[in-house]
Amino acid sequence: MIEKIFKIQNNVRKPFKQHFLKGVILAITFAQDIKEFFANNNFTEFFNENGFSNLTEIKNANFKITIDEDVPIAEQTNAVIGYTYTNPQNNNQIQIINNRFIFVHNTYSNYENLNKEVEVFNEKIFANINVNIQQIGFRKINAIVVREVANYNDITDLFNNNLFNFMKCDLFDINDLENYRDNFILSKNSSKIIVNTSCAKIKNIESSYEVVIDTDIIQDSFDNTKAIDIIKEMNQLHFDTFCWFTSDKMKNIMNEVI
Repeated sequence: MIEKIFKIQNNVRKPFKQHFLKGVILAITFAQDIKEFFANNNFTEFFNENGFSNLTEIKNANFKITIDEDVPIAEQTNAVIGYTYTNPQNNNQIQIINNRFIFVHNTYSNYENLNKEVEVFNEKIFANINVNIQQIGFRKINAIVVREVANYNDITDLFNNNLFNFMKCDLFDINDLENYRDNFILSKNSSKIIVNTSCAKIKNIESSYEVVIDTDIIQDSFDNTKAIDIIKEMNQLHFDTFCWFTSDKMKNIMNEVI
């Protein structure tokens, strides 16, 4: 169960008409290396059936130096550390790197679709891996572009009053701001939350800024059979956190028809 690290209220999940998710990453870390499991079992057909038809190896380039008659010889080695399966239709990926199984969603639609995908892989693959899950990390990266910025209110009014306080101090002109960053890490027992926020000027678009809210929720030490429930809890916490981060003005914008 995810610890109650944030003192925020629970919200009834409901879809917005538009979202600003730039990337969603779900990483499942096992207690041992799992790439050999995939190397020794042919999952090509299964991945193809689920849209991940492009396979590439992930290699770690190193140099091996040996001494032959006092002459050093450098030899490059390219050890395979994992595999990437890509869906050519949406560029979503599944990466298997040593002991990690990673879902990378570049065209995230909603949690329900992601959950269906995870359940399919859980039934076909995870249930057959005789290795305990050590950790689950669920990261969501929101990127919001704000155009025609005349003063700091055009940006800060979209978010909780406690965010971007330095931008409100009247120490500088908003037009002189190139990049503002803030981050913090909270941990309690086996749960951890990493939050990174930033506001950066978009150089090729006049008076425009990109605001990024990057939240990573990590959970250690739990029963493998509870993984799906844990991910569901993580997603609820992501939703509650995003609701706290954003103002009513931002939520109204997200509910506007595109």
